[in-house]
Amino acid sequence: MGFLIDSPGIVQSLARSLGGREAVYEVARSEHGSLEWIETRASGETLTHTTEPNTSALERAMIGVVSWLPIEWIL
Repeated sequence: MGFLIDSPGIVQSLARSLGGREAVYEVARSEHGSLEWIETRASGETLTHTTEPNTSALERAMIGVVSWLPIEWIL
């Protein structure tokens, strides 16, 4: 999930709260159509991840199982 914020005050406040972040991720589609997470570190170095960063295999499996549940009406 992402946000587009068109308010300089909110953006500055949010930037101060997240100022300690060591990396920023951009989600993109690979040439094969799967998701990739492009990590940009504070040093400017970029890395590409093929699985969601900072998640375990168990967490990804649980999300996969939950995604099969018919819960769209809740959203």
